[in-house]
Amino acid sequence: MKNAFCTFIYGNYYRFIPYYLFSINKNYPDASVLILYNDRLPDKYKKLVNSYNNAFLFENVANNIVWLNAFRHKGAAKQTLRHILKLDIFNDFDTIYFGDVDIIILKEEYNLFDFHFKQANKSQLPFSNRVRPLPDNSIKPSTRLTGLHFVVVKPY
Repeated sequence: MKNAFCTFIYGNYYRFIPYYLFSINKNYPDASVLILYNDRLPDKYKKLVNSYNNAFLFENVANNIVWLNAFRHKGAAKQTLRHILKLDIFNDFDTIYFGDVDIIILKEEYNLFDFHFKQANKSQLPFSNRVRPLPDNSIKPSTRLTGLHFVVVKPY
């Protein structure tokens, strides 16, 4: 199965790219890394990404979504784009794990891709995610998913 990690970055979050790439290559060396940046990445970071043969950089991603800049965003609203972006490169993979660039990917007792693939199959959905608990432990149920999103590409 061909797997990829994918992150959508905007602003100065590109500073976390070295840690993200290192942690994935150390713990999931067979996976690819797709880095989607909403602007032009500084040259030294671009050089770093290009030094990995399993990392792919896409610049100016989502700049054509005009309405995105028409609203004041609270928190990490732009990051939610990773749930709806459709790039041709995605078709080259069986599964993609979307996450934040400022999270280090560690090796677990189980393979992250296998775990989420089984979760997706169990739920009979083309993705694996969980409903995020509300921070105030209120009785009202949350409708927000976590920011980490795994997809089985073709049916998704």
